[in-house]
Amino acid sequence: MIDDAVVKAQKASYPKMKCPVSGHDLAADAVDIVQGTRLVRLCCKDCVAGFRKEPAKYMALVDAGLVAEQKKTYPLDTCVVSGEKIEGPGVDHLYGTRLVRFCCEKCVPGFDKEPAKYLAMLDKAPAKAPASGEVKKN
Repeated sequence: MIDDAVVKAQKASYPKMKCPVSGHDLAADAVDIVQGTRLVRLCCKDCVAGFRKEPAKYMALVDAGLVAEQKKTYPLDTCVVSGEKIEGPGVDHLYGTRLVRFCCEKCVPGFDKEPAKYLAMLDKAPAKAPASGEVKKN
């Protein structure tokens, strides 16, 4: 039941990406598994065993997909902790499945002490439209 709840909660926001194990497209019949508290979508049942052999490797690919998808509409260009402008690549951090961006690594521990405070700031930020040519997912 817990796995079903995780799948239900995360499926709508799962990034459009390929199977992290095979590299094949994810079709409507993709296999949903739960790793810890995270949804992972695989193209077929055959990929489950491959995923289980190297979960950290494949979770890194899932995380990269989540970051890339959320960066398109991330609402702030400043660090939620320091208020400084995020220069260059900044630091991308997933809190569960939610992207939080920082100006530097030094700000991550501050966020980790009071995540609700900083997530509330993100929730209040005006939504950013996707860049031209990108379509916002619902």
